Amino acid sequence: MKQFIFLVSLIFSFSALAQKKVDMGIFFGGAYYQGDINYARLFYQVNPSYGVLYRFNLNKRWAFRGSLIMSSLSGTDKDFTYGYQILRNRSFFTPLVDVSAQAEFNFKNYHIGKKKYPNSPYAFLGASFIIASYAENPYIFGIPFGLGYKQNIGKRFGIGLEWGYRKTFTDYIDKLSGDRLYPAIVTKPSQKNSLKQRGNFRNTDWYSIFGLFITYKLLPGRTACYIYND
Repeated sequence: MKQFIFLVSLIFSFSALAQKKVDMGIFFGGAYYQGDINYARLFYQVNPSYGVLYRFNLNKRWAFRGSLIMSSLSGTDKDFTYGYQILRNRSFFTPLVDVSAQAEFNFKNYHIGKKKYPNSPYAFLGASFIIASYAENPYIFGIPFGLGYKQNIGKRFGIGLEWGYRKTFTDYIDKLSGDRLYPAIVTKPSQKNSLKQRGNFRNTDWYSIFGLFITYKLLPGRTACYIYND
């Protein structure tokens, strides 16, 4: 019985210690797509995005974060003047759920609630599981990466800006790929237009998520010591 009580006490102590390194928050911003319809235009057809995040601050330089962000992606050939896009005349729209695990590296020492370490730019890299409901292949894996900036607001709150990309491993978010090839036996123009290659299979789809987040530190840090205060 004593061993059980000791084990439970140890678990709760560890949990309380870990929570002092944790902040949780909300995210809101926008998302846009790049692929066979939009090759390079930034902030193209931006759709609202919102979600939640959970961050474990390992130390002043490194943090690990989990996030769930909901948004949507869209595009249409009518927004571009290239001849082949005018002929192709395709469009798409799909809701999006992005579940990510990321590592963050702060370029400066940062500690939420500490006046000595009030802010820092940071970079992040991780892995994402994506559900694009109306895409030809709705379950997708991706690599999220990007840059951001964190700033303390008082002892428990933080705010930040972030802009990142998701490199996906599919060419089917926009339902366009290079799998419809041009048969040599087809001679009629109408048949050629319906069967020719619709997209570039070597160019997988990407999308960007950017926005603002607000976080709250779950438990305050240790009480300040007047002899030594970090």
